[in-house]
Amino acid sequence: MSGVTVRVPEAPVESQPRGKTPKRPKPLLKSDVNSDCAQQQIRHCFCGLEKEQKNVMTVIFDLKFEDYLSKTNFAAATKMLPKPVDLKHLQQDRGDFDIFIIHRFYGILACEIKSVGAAYSSVCTEQQKIDAINDKVTKAVKQLDKCGDVVTHLVSDMPRKPRILKTLMLPNVSTSQLKNILESDKKLLQKLRLCLGEEDPISVCVTENVIQQFGTWWEARMLRKGTDPAMSDDVYLELLARFVGPATIVRVFCSIDPALALDTVRTEGEGASETGKRFTSLVLTPHQHAIRSKSAGPLVIFTGPPGVGKSLMLLLEALQWLKENKHVEILSTWPASLAASHHIHHQLQQTTQRAARQRIHLHEFDLKDEEEQEKAVTTLMTSANKHKGELYVIVDEMCYGGRPPFENLIHKLRGQLPKLQCLHMWVACMRMIETSKVLTEIPLKQPLRTPPSVTREVQKSKRMGTKQYNYEDLGTPYPTDGPPVVYLSHAGLGHCDDPENNPQNCVECGRGLAALLKNFHVGAQVPDRSSPPLEYKDVFVLTAKPVSDTDGLVVGLRQEGLPVTVFLSEDSKAAANVATMATNEVVVADYKDVHGLERKVVVWVQNYVTSHAGKQQVEDEEYGRMYAMSRSSAQLVCVVPKSPTHNC
Repeated sequence: MSGVTVRVPEAPVESQPRGKTPKRPKPLLKSDVNSDCAQQQIRHCFCGLEKEQKNVMTVIFDLKFEDYLSKTNFAAATKMLPKPVDLKHLQQDRGDFDIFIIHRFYGILACEIKSVGAAYSSVCTEQQKIDAINDKVTKAVKQLDKCGDVVTHLVSDMPRKPRILKTLMLPNVSTSQLKNILESDKKLLQKLRLCLGEEDPISVCVTENVIQQFGTWWEARMLRKGTDPAMSDDVYLELLARFVGPATIVRVFCSIDPALALDTVRTEGEGASETGKRFTSLVLTPHQHAIRSKSAGPLVIFTGPPGVGKSLMLLLEALQWLKENKHVEILSTWPASLAASHHIHHQLQQTTQRAARQRIHLHEFDLKDEEEQEKAVTTLMTSANKHKGELYVIVDEMCYGGRPPFENLIHKLRGQLPKLQCLHMWVACMRMIETSKVLTEIPLKQPLRTPPSVTREVQKSKRMGTKQYNYEDLGTPYPTDGPPVVYLSHAGLGHCDDPENNPQNCVECGRGLAALLKNFHVGAQVPDRSSPPLEYKDVFVLTAKPVSDTDGLVVGLRQEGLPVTVFLSEDSKAAANVATMATNEVVVADYKDVHGLERKVVVWVQNYVTSHAGKQQVEDEEYGRMYAMSRSSAQLVCVVPKSPTHNC
């Protein structure tokens, strides 16, 4: 056995009653953010320790007393083991180990982390700083004593009892600060000596100075005392079975990864990242599962409002065709569907084996042009002739308008019979067109991609009240309500006062938006993470007007150091880059150019236009809610024009 195992216990995901919306996440506290940063520092140190030394040990973070053998339905073999609940008379059943280490040769180490010293107020006096550290150290001593009592109790039935050591970790306090405080408070110094079992307790504490020499501290705390004679392979494995094994973890069915519960998220950025992760997981409703379980037919159109899983159904059907060794033709039918078509093409390429990738073909047309319709028919029939007259077509974000161009395409393809022996075509579109006699319509109504906090904003569109576009609650619970909507106002000192009163033209709005994204830690590297919780490419900034590099909003974002790309749908290469998130940049675009795509953070920039009656109103507000806001899988931000009566 070798190496370090770092384990964070699975956080429970609270199930919600069918049809009920979960509670919103609790407001973030500064203390929670500081505590999380302190824990991440220590985790990073333990990961670095693995590279420096080879240790046979298991490191568990945030192990709660009540998570250990606290349920009544464990196997009979665990019922005889000591439990924290047995210490109720000492009020020891509640609490946690910030870090709990089981080492093969040196026994058990319990650590208490305090984030005191992370960020003092500018008006905080030196004495107040000292008092704050003194208070935290006093509380830590009590918590470490409690942890020691609990561990001693939990291993009390073992014939060979492992050594139990304790340590205080203060990553934001210097060694000299801690030394001065303890020298001035002899009672606290004596308590810490008794707690840690050391005449010089400072030598075994982790302070700001020790972080840089973590390996030296490790040797002083663990290795100096020599190996624990009570430890053996059997004892080590028994401790793992008790504290890490199935006796400690309650497994419940969850359709998504429960690695991080939203009520334990510490920062806005982590909240948006985790929400986006959960709402973009490939999850099927019972209705969609029923469709997959039985044949829906060769010619199908999925309709419904944004974010209900229409594209997902196309993806799954295309994968099935590829498993059957069919060639799949992905058809982009107009510029607005270009990005969505590239996206589904990329998903298929990433999901399948190399041999299957050779059978995935992407075609780009604008079917509003009759010549393009003829080219599309010729291209598709060429493919059918190569494959025994069979044609398998996927169309996402189908075009419509005027005399439905897609209807013309279908009729022209059907006119190729009997040369075209087998036509399978699955289509997705928000509303039904005049092909009902040809395509079997399957409406989808349950929102899947957007959290309820975003869905409520989308539903404020008057068009969402129509039969074609309305959402329906089918009883599928949501993993979270999602982060609250954030509003930025185009008003105040420094904001441009252009005649149109549009945030899109305002450099100061761009700067303010950049500050907000930095507050979300977008693009910021976090210790012990291979990538940031939120990357620049996780952000859409959407408007109702064509965008350009000279827009004030774009200029402001770039002035604050954010990498920005301005996307226009006519550029096929740019559409592919945006669809596949190939470059790590914030994407600024007209919402009409990103149909079918999604991002964790969506910024909806509202512009004003003057109506025929001479009244200012939000441009494309109804469609903006449907098509722009619905792109968000987590955090929605609204940049609103200055107006005393305006509400997003």
